[in-house]
Amino acid sequence: MSLQNYKKILVVGGTGVAGKFIVNDILKYIPNVQIDIGSRNINTSFRKAYEKIGKVKIDINDSQAAIKIIKNYDLVIFALGPFGLFGNRPHKICCEAGVDCIDINDEIDVTMNIFALDEFARAKGVKILTGMGLCPGLTTLLLLLVLKTSTQGEKILHLRLFLNRTKEIGLASVQTALNFYRQNIHIISNGSFCCIENNYNDELKRDFLFPNFDNYVPIIYGSSSEAFTLKN
Repeated sequence: MSLQNYKKILVVGGTGVAGKFIVNDILKYIPNVQIDIGSRNINTSFRKAYEKIGKVKIDINDSQAAIKIIKNYDLVIFALGPFGLFGNRPHKICCEAGVDCIDINDEIDVTMNIFALDEFARAKGVKILTGMGLCPGLTTLLLLLVLKTSTQGEKILHLRLFLNRTKEIGLASVQTALNFYRQNIHIISNGSFCCIENNYNDELKRDFLFPNFDNYVPIIYGSSSEAFTLKN
């Protein structure tokens, strides 16, 4: 799937922090494409660079109305959130509309529900790419790179993330980050996807020194969708 093959793109949630980053990158790197921003509230102020971008009022909770709107596009990018509020409803809508979609979902429960649409999406001829954000997304690429370049044998891999103190962060991102911290977490152990109790141990090291941090900070062990997606 190459974005350059799509001429009309709708970014649902394009008024949010992550959505604006996506729109900016499309404008910067992909010429000759029509971009519209979809939101329940299209009265949000837009900077000057967005003057030529269409604004579309769309509510994913109204499936039939959303299908009619999405049929006008070649690709939909879902930057709304937290995804736990919507589940796989946005993806079902795209399947019904016959339009490919990408999301930045990072909630493992939602990921499993999206994967459950595989046969339905194939029957409709629709491509769905889920987890195309930070984690999973960039972290998935890093994990695969490590696995590709490392020697064979048993390995213990950890992903450590932090919310940047100097960058703008959307409310949905904060809510999703908090959703990571549960009593039970999902991991890959001995090659199998499994759920374990979220207990600390010495191996995980509660404190970690992140880049550009002056001091070690406490970390909390949480689930990542990679535990499911890498096995599927």
